[in-house]
Amino acid sequence: MAEKIKSHIVKMMNRLKRDPYDLIAATQITRSVVKLTQGIDFTLIQSEHFNDEMKKDGCDLLDALKVLETGQIIEPPEADNKTGELKYRVHGRTIDNADAVVVEIFISDAGLLGLNLVTFWKK
Repeated sequence: MAEKIKSHIVKMMNRLKRDPYDLIAATQITRSVVKLTQGIDFTLIQSEHFNDEMKKDGCDLLDALKVLETGQIIEPPEADNKTGELKYRVHGRTIDNADAVVVEIFISDAGLLGLNLVTFWKK
């Protein structure tokens, strides 16, 4: 079952590589990665900036995961100034139902599968 889930997520990430402006696919990938990756090899990178911003807003990783699990990507991605990787803003709600945004970069290279969490803020 785990390999089937991983294969499905990889297939969706490949679709997003072909069309990085497919916001529906980006949202589906984010939700799938958060909901379905228990028990499979999955990478979740949290930048120092991401952690600092969560703490500043009185939030923790559970709040960010709730945003990722229930949120939507409604804006086109932006290229990172340093790496050129596409960053997606996920708009959602924290555990206490506050509006928040998580900025993520999809990881699907060199055998890795996951998310790089770049920053976080409450609206």
